[in-house]
Amino acid sequence: MLPFRVLTRPATLATLISLVVCAPVHDPAPTVSIAGGSFVGSNDGITKSFFGIPYAQPPTGNLRFNLPQPVEQYSGVYNATVPAAGCPGLDLAAATSSTTGPMAELNELLNSAFSPPNVTDENCLTLNIWTPAHVLSGADLPVAVYIHGGGFVSGASASYDGEIIVKRALELGQPLIYANLNYRLSAYGFLAGQEVKDAGVTNLGLRDQRQALSWLNQHIRAFGGDPSKVTIWGESSGALSIMYQMLHNNGSTAGLFRGAFMESGSALPLNNYTEPQSVYDSLVSSANCTDSSNTLECLRELPFEAVQTALSALSPESLASAFQPVMDFDFIPDDPPLMVSQGRIANIAFVNGDTDDEGTEIALDFSSSVSTDAEVATWLSTSALPGASQEDVEQVMSLYPANVTEGSPFDTGTANAITPQYKRLAAIETDLLFQAPRRFLLGERWDKQPTWSFLSKLFKSLPDIGSGHQTDLLNIYGPGVMTDYLVNFVTNLNPNNATGVFWPSIMEDTFRKEGTDLLTRLGQEFPE
Repeated sequence: MLPFRVLTRPATLATLISLVVCAPVHDPAPTVSIAGGSFVGSNDGITKSFFGIPYAQPPTGNLRFNLPQPVEQYSGVYNATVPAAGCPGLDLAAATSSTTGPMAELNELLNSAFSPPNVTDENCLTLNIWTPAHVLSGADLPVAVYIHGGGFVSGASASYDGEIIVKRALELGQPLIYANLNYRLSAYGFLAGQEVKDAGVTNLGLRDQRQALSWLNQHIRAFGGDPSKVTIWGESSGALSIMYQMLHNNGSTAGLFRGAFMESGSALPLNNYTEPQSVYDSLVSSANCTDSSNTLECLRELPFEAVQTALSALSPESLASAFQPVMDFDFIPDDPPLMVSQGRIANIAFVNGDTDDEGTEIALDFSSSVSTDAEVATWLSTSALPGASQEDVEQVMSLYPANVTEGSPFDTGTANAITPQYKRLAAIETDLLFQAPRRFLLGERWDKQPTWSFLSKLFKSLPDIGSGHQTDLLNIYGPGVMTDYLVNFVTNLNPNNATGVFWPSIMEDTFRKEGTDLLTRLGQEFPE
């Protein structure tokens, strides 16, 4: 049985003596020298920070829609005190910042904790590093590397404050280094199609992440980190990114990381690189590159503003789903569930967990138009499980009935039933996209490598949303009980330690098992 932890409420954290209370007077402008350059950061007496460090050459001009190229040499002094620009993506602000409706309270919490970057720029392949103030080169501390979420079309490293994690680690007597990074998003990071495959430039955003990990492997020791003690950590598409990094090279980490901490993301089936071809063709047409002998080169030669204008002319409905990682038989050698079942995955310790009501925010997007049993059946066979038989659809509907007391947010009785089928749809989405893939991954790997899992019921009282997507992230950057689990895992590859919190070795993980077993089979046979 799997190591499994149910988080039911934020824990009250004991007040522990900080290791840095009696730290010596700090240098207000700490400097780290790397490959010919000097990076000048900030120091608040407890932590040092270095922002906007380029880990690759600017992906502009000929390097747009091209492989990330390492920085061979830095030159001069770099101001590393201001967070760098985020990568350009799709503008999802309107969808994620509403101050009214079911998402209002969660949006307020998220916007307060993770403010979006003030500026984006195509020259964005940078990373940020936080360390304890007293740590010097050669300290060989473990390293947590955070990969942000945002559906591969939005998000930025500047939204996430690593100081919170480093300070809590110091309080626990387990000092570590925190790094996070930008990677190319939307079309710039995940353009696909035959031309993209022929040029060998699929999944560029994932390749950016790999380049950042290579940079850290080469240079983190100068900041006091141990390159052999790196844990990659992410939420949502950040967690999916980690899954793909674990599958790259058929599971070879190349020594870049030794552990993984995945929140709300697992081994989902992927589209083939040819399936978004129509979006590539539309972009080429919108950019007036159709008559070019090399359409990809034409897109590289355009001014950035012209590419942005061409993207804005595409169908909004297709954009978010089009610019996603693809099975390219290169960076991602095969379909992720198949690779997992064949053991072609990094043999490292990992955590993979979900929130209890992952699907509520997804169901909000369409539940108003799916209000009858017949409409649920149509949605299942055409959207959620395209191509599924009537018999399969009926079985799903039987295991996920319209009874609102059985829907998500779970364990909330008749509350939160904002439309007749909302809680039912949210339950199906929760299990189809999150709980079923998580159980599949852990079921395949629990007896082959160290694995841990969790189910977060934190923030269950949020109206209509419950313990929805991203709510565990609010706790871990709180800091909260999950921060301690993370610190313990990064330090010891085990979420337990003498920190006042305990992750049981064995708990039952069989809730809605019949439903998730069915959705595991159907989700892999009829991917969305």
